[in-house]
Amino acid sequence: MKKPPVPSSVHIDIALAIDVTGSMAPYAQSTVSTIENLLSGPSSLISKLTTNFPEIDFQLRLGCLCFRDIDDGSGKFTELVISGGSHFTSHVSTVLNFVKRACAASSGGFDLAEDIIGAIHRSANWQNGEDWTSDIKFMMLFSDASAHGLLPAPLVNGDNYPTRHPEGLTTNDAVTSLVARDADLFFCSFNPSATKRTEDELSKYFKKHPDNVAEHCVVRIP
Repeated sequence: MKKPPVPSSVHIDIALAIDVTGSMAPYAQSTVSTIENLLSGPSSLISKLTTNFPEIDFQLRLGCLCFRDIDDGSGKFTELVISGGSHFTSHVSTVLNFVKRACAASSGGFDLAEDIIGAIHRSANWQNGEDWTSDIKFMMLFSDASAHGLLPAPLVNGDNYPTRHPEGLTTNDAVTSLVARDADLFFCSFNPSATKRTEDELSKYFKKHPDNVAEHCVVRIP
């Protein structure tokens, strides 16, 4: 049986979804450093791929959505939009500057749970013709909190929306939007005990989704 030919080039889309509520302020520098190491320097994703597959030209595009919570109103989402309306760019410095500014202004969040489901759904549904067009696609989410309705245990004032998202969004909606994009989710947690139930729930919906024939999944970091 013949092996498929090795492609001469591979394009990769990474969407960063970053929690910038007040509780993430202590982790702002760690978030920036993690993203810098991913995108630039000898340990970057592209450097490692090029070392392992020197015959392939890897092209990386990046998008970024920073999110607060449902009750933060117009400040709930801040997203990088490029000229022409696209959310993805090959200019790493543009993305890093956007991330640094957003992380330096961490604020908001009126309870312990955050709008993780809303953030995933919004960025996976970017609709510009240049969005989500690469060969390989994934989302990296950075947070220290559970999604609404998924606190590890009930807490007074811990979740203002424990039973229903105001927009009717569900975990399955978030996963469906990622599956439709043919994308995996990397969950970078700064508080694993708080995020474990959310990660488990997302994983469960990936595994049972009828359209997930490519077996996309949640990758937990750490």
